[in-house]
Amino acid sequence: MAKPAPIIATSKRSHGLAIAWTRCELLLEQTLGLLAEATRTYDAHDNALDVTRLEPRILLSATPIAPIVDATGHSALGGNWNLEFAVGQIQTSDLMTTSAASQWSGLLQAITVTTTNDVVDGNTSSITALLASRGNDGFISLREAIIASNGSVGADVIFLSSGTYTLSIAGINESNSATGDLDIRDSLEIWGTGSGSMTIEGAGIDRVFEVRDNTLVTINDLTIRGGNAGSFYVGGIYVWGSGSSLRLQRVVVSNNTAEYGAGIYAWEGSLDVYNSTISSNTSTRSGGGIYNDKGHVDLYSSAILQNTATTSGGGIHNEGSGSSLSLTNVTVSGNSTSGQGGGIYDKRIATVVHSTIASNSAASGGGIYSTSPGTLFIQNSILAINTGGNSNATLTGSLGHNLSDNISSGLTHPTDTIVADVRLGALGNYGGATKTIAILSGSAAIDAGAATGVSQFDQRGFARDTSADIGAFEYQRLATTGELSINATTGSIQETSASTRGSQRAVAIASSGEYVVVWSSNQSSGSDANGYGILMRRYRSGGVAISGEIQVNQFTSGDQRWATVAMDSAGNGVVVWISTGQDGAATGIYVYSKFQNAGQDLRFVDGDGALLDYQIESWNAAGYSQI
Repeated sequence: MAKPAPIIATSKRSHGLAIAWTRCELLLEQTLGLLAEATRTYDAHDNALDVTRLEPRILLSATPIAPIVDATGHSALGGNWNLEFAVGQIQTSDLMTTSAASQWSGLLQAITVTTTNDVVDGNTSSITALLASRGNDGFISLREAIIASNGSVGADVIFLSSGTYTLSIAGINESNSATGDLDIRDSLEIWGTGSGSMTIEGAGIDRVFEVRDNTLVTINDLTIRGGNAGSFYVGGIYVWGSGSSLRLQRVVVSNNTAEYGAGIYAWEGSLDVYNSTISSNTSTRSGGGIYNDKGHVDLYSSAILQNTATTSGGGIHNEGSGSSLSLTNVTVSGNSTSGQGGGIYDKRIATVVHSTIASNSAASGGGIYSTSPGTLFIQNSILAINTGGNSNATLTGSLGHNLSDNISSGLTHPTDTIVADVRLGALGNYGGATKTIAILSGSAAIDAGAATGVSQFDQRGFARDTSADIGAFEYQRLATTGELSINATTGSIQETSASTRGSQRAVAIASSGEYVVVWSSNQSSGSDANGYGILMRRYRSGGVAISGEIQVNQFTSGDQRWATVAMDSAGNGVVVWISTGQDGAATGIYVYSKFQNAGQDLRFVDGDGALLDYQIESWNAAGYSQI
């Protein structure tokens, strides 16, 4: 399937928060599904699609745009304009700069947090007031920004820099962010710099966030950890009330503790999770990772890992009248409980599609525990290697094309498959924002998914084949290409080995199937015409060249030969070779520090971003070579 051009569009929810949609190809099938749900009226005269009831559940842009405050949609439903969209290349990476957003004269206001300290000494009556009066320290803390946002009218945006923001103003059972957790009471977006570089640390004084009062909140690109509600609900994030909605994107929620819902607790609210990880949270009762109580929880391309609960739902607990749970391209692994439902405990309605539920444990239902009046629907998913049974009972909601390693899975649909060995790899980083469990060669999951209703991408964002695999991971096979001429330089010797020593690792392959080839070239022209030099070239799995010949060595005097290459699953790697005369001796061992997989571009950098050769050979006092 060809990737479409990026789409920019706007939509409205009750508070009128406009959302920019970009890179639509990454979640195309979800976007189309939501548009289908939203199609209440189609005006054949002006070809306008009404989206008044479309909730902006997919936020793919890295930048917010201005809000709309009027009724949006077809006039028959009270709206005053129709959805307009444009297809084409995005001309700027930022739809609105931080400076422009802060000067927005309507409802949207933006504020940048300038200290990691947890302090309140500025004027927090509104964002405008806080920007004008920042207190004695002259800085704006995260707590101050949230209190000011709560006091401002309309939706706001908070920007955070890298670092750890530790909550230190103790005090529980308070709902205005004065002490303890950060209470969000008005629509808000929070933007971090990445889950690996930006953390909000609860430090055990309370839960970390509470979303309440019919608010729409989006949190992006950060880690939330260290919340501890003690004998209360929720350690990480509390989504409270039927009108409240939380969207997480590229977020890690980890190492939080509570009685119920240690990671996240959704009570009547809406929770949408994209490209995020909920891991290592501990509940003393139920819902180690997520507890859904009368809420609506949807997980996409995410991972629920190593969470624990004492009673039920090590990974996820789904219970309460009206509760709904859905997982699409999700890995549920390593979760445990001494009670029921190591991976998932379901007592209402749950839907699992293209997901992998493996290596969880419980006394009953290590993978899934489904009980009345709940119904769990499952399709194109793997349910295997779970201790305490893959499922506690027959999964009457099986929609087929599932794979398990034991009849205890409860999968009885005619197209479900039971095999002795599902052939799963280890949980690891195989590309994408979250960890996945790889499918190994020869797995019965390969090409065994349903022909219709298939997700176009796997959990990592890799395109699925026409015959999709079962589970969250799409196996990337090498296509048969026949012989390929790797070297474009043909006027002299090109070799991967010599008579006295050879390269045993001239090719390295990533989990995507893309591969790199390195060799020695004794070229008589070009940038290294002085003896042998090291060249490399990168290819897609089908044998299509991504790059031309790339000279690896920067030092060109004498011979550089006998290169080896290594690459990780994401496509990042190193090249090592022997260089003659470079270190003042006969030969030395050098490394071209690192190459990085950046889409179709191949970049070579060292730790400082410079193109340099590094000597990795040294000599000890006894004269032995050390690496």
